[in-house]
Amino acid sequence: MLLLSAWGLFDFWNWLQNGAGQKTVDILIRIALILFFSAVGWTVLASLIENRLASDIHGRPLPSARTRTLLTLFRNALAVIISTITIMIVLSEIGVNIAPLLAGAGALGLAISFGSQTLVKDIITGVFIQFENGMNTGDLVTIGPLTGTVERMSIRSVGVRQDTGAYHIIPWSSITTFANFVRGIGSVVANYDVDRHEDADKANQALKDAVAELMENEEIRGLVIGEPNFAGIVGLSNTAFTLRVSFTTLPLKQWTVRFALDSQVKKHFDLAGVRAPVQTYQVLPAPGAAPAEPLPPGEPTL
Repeated sequence: MLLLSAWGLFDFWNWLQNGAGQKTVDILIRIALILFFSAVGWTVLASLIENRLASDIHGRPLPSARTRTLLTLFRNALAVIISTITIMIVLSEIGVNIAPLLAGAGALGLAISFGSQTLVKDIITGVFIQFENGMNTGDLVTIGPLTGTVERMSIRSVGVRQDTGAYHIIPWSSITTFANFVRGIGSVVANYDVDRHEDADKANQALKDAVAELMENEEIRGLVIGEPNFAGIVGLSNTAFTLRVSFTTLPLKQWTVRFALDSQVKKHFDLAGVRAPVQTYQVLPAPGAAPAEPLPPGEPTL
């Protein structure tokens, strides 16, 4: 306008002194203030969130995956809310009736909600799982038929990598139940089948000797909480009886304890002459068939 006024095509000062000019300038000033305070508000809030998401020079540790996910969700929600409110106020300042826009936005939101129910369910389920601290990055979990390590969590899905290297992206809404092996404690329940004809007391003593030697290992002992529990004979069949011993361990250490236990049990069962059950078969000749002849000396048998 100043350029047009300089060329004599527009009387800027006269326009500024009349009602229309003053009203326009007043609207522009209010819009500038609205945009300024919106930008300042967003910058301050985003900076606070970014500062919380990162470690600082004082050695503060990085936040957990749960905290990062929730803060990211909060930041995105703030961006949408601030942008929407700012646009609506600016439109109202320039004289646009925003009532029809609000009604249209409501109808559009309703239509989108019907068309994206799965997405909404993903987000809501993910938020609740994060609030309950159900899993974090690095946890070993079982989700349905999959067992693996959580590598990534977002608002919509969780990424799990199996020990085979396969990487799975699982939407939150598809998770009905899951198991987390990192929460609290681990557990080892070890069953050992022994030939039915073996002496039960001898087999049980061999198992106790194996556990005693295992617990003398300081590294393994540090992984076990409390004392092992011997349940004795917990199963009996035509060919075997089953001995059981159980341990409570630190999280994710149950496999280390179990592998070491199996090694000791094998050693002590061999020393004590405790045999595992052997499956035997009886072959009967067909009716009227000639009796089988014995194998020649030295002929191998099955």
